[in-house]
Amino acid sequence: MSTTTITGTINGVNNTALANKWITFRLVQLGTDSGATATVAQSVDSVQTDANGNFSIDVWNNGDSGKPSILEITVEGSKAENVIIPAGTASIELWDLIENYQADGSTSEQVPVVSDLFLRKSTNLSDLGDAPTARTNLGVDIGTNVQAHSAVLDATTASFTVAEESKLSGIEALAEVNDPTTVLDADIGSTVQAHSAILDATTASFTTAKDTAISTNTANIASNDTDIGVLTGSVVQNQTDIATNITDIATNATNINTNALNIALNDINIATNVTDISTNVADIATNSAAIALNTAKVTNATHTGDVTGDTVLTIATGAVDIPMLSATGTPDATSFLRGDNTWSVPASGNTAVEYPYTTDFQSGVSQTRDLSVLTATSGYNNNTNLTSLYIGSKITEIGFEGVKSCANLTDVTIPNSVTIIGDSSFLACTNLAEIVIPNSVLDIKSYAFNACSSLASATIGAGVTQIRDEAFKDCTALASVSSLNPVAPTLTLTPGSGVFSNILATTIDVPVGATGYGTTYGGLTVNYVL
Repeated sequence: MSTTTITGTINGVNNTALANKWITFRLVQLGTDSGATATVAQSVDSVQTDANGNFSIDVWNNGDSGKPSILEITVEGSKAENVIIPAGTASIELWDLIENYQADGSTSEQVPVVSDLFLRKSTNLSDLGDAPTARTNLGVDIGTNVQAHSAVLDATTASFTVAEESKLSGIEALAEVNDPTTVLDADIGSTVQAHSAILDATTASFTTAKDTAISTNTANIASNDTDIGVLTGSVVQNQTDIATNITDIATNATNINTNALNIALNDINIATNVTDISTNVADIATNSAAIALNTAKVTNATHTGDVTGDTVLTIATGAVDIPMLSATGTPDATSFLRGDNTWSVPASGNTAVEYPYTTDFQSGVSQTRDLSVLTATSGYNNNTNLTSLYIGSKITEIGFEGVKSCANLTDVTIPNSVTIIGDSSFLACTNLAEIVIPNSVLDIKSYAFNACSSLASATIGAGVTQIRDEAFKDCTALASVSSLNPVAPTLTLTPGSGVFSNILATTIDVPVGATGYGTTYGGLTVNYVL
């Protein structure tokens, strides 16, 4: 089964009466091929004419089963017409198809039938423009019979007539003889016809030449129509290709800009990496020198006791032999060498060895920082790489948002040097679990540990005298809370707020004999424990 191309011209002429109209083609019945086991499903396709009323569309034609393909055609604004698609026709004009291949409802008929139910060619041609315009252009009323006129044809006809009249005059002269009965061999009164071999030859020559010319012109016209159709398709395809190329050019331009930006960024990154590598090389060299120096310093050092875990390093007095050090102070079993090269004793009440510098672990890498303040700008605010933090003893206050929103921070060590835990200092540290607030802390400010949703245990040091708004609010996993101060810290609250709102614990442990807690404290039931 193959396809037939339907076009919208009338004998190769534009049909502007159909300009910009939708035409719908629906298969009502489709023939089959002898080798097929099923017909193609019914389908509907539509096409819109151009400004000249032209269009082109491919539809299925008949198979070889003898069953005709019936096509329903609906022009916008007109009723539907059913036609039989002529088998084997490669291309057919819409009006030829409608006027000569009407289907009368019989599925077996495939005989051309002229339809008076559809707009005929004459009707469509009369629709060109409105009536006043048509009357003005032709100079006659609508309905008047007119005849095509060609100045070239008139000149040709006139020339031919003059020539032929001269020939006929000569023939008439030859026909005038004295004895017609002898010459014509016919009785007087008989009907005779003049004959001239010259005229016969001329007529035959003229007829043959003109027939040949007419045939050639007809063939040329058909060929030109085909060429025009091919060129029109090529123009449409070229327009599509141009549009596609414009889109591709725009896309390529965007890609070029993106690539240029990426190249620039890569250049910056490469330069940064080169700088970092140079810095690392210098640091490695410095560290290597320091390691060599430290190795020499502790060559003769010995120690006793367990140094694993969190226990304190104990140094026997008689075992110390570090002649290269110039530290001040006297080393003994309870002192340690600080970062400032001074032997010191840990602050009272703190069993951990304090170190003046802050150490952190970020993405598995440790680093030591010389910090004297810890705030939103000088601290770790919103640092998602931070996993562990040891706060150095130079810090006396954990400032506003100093460690806020460190989502991967799991443990913090707060030294005895800290007296204030500031507003929102650990807010939304959602993975913080192992918090102990040392006895040195006096004030826990608003939102200090708010929304630390993984915090399971909190020990509030004996020195805390004030806890402010929502300091532990929304710590939804906080199951164990204890306060070591024998005098209850003051809860400073604004209306509607709470220190321990929305936590898991319902009780708080306080020392036996403590005062000011009562039976409930901050909404929690008070347990007096040893």
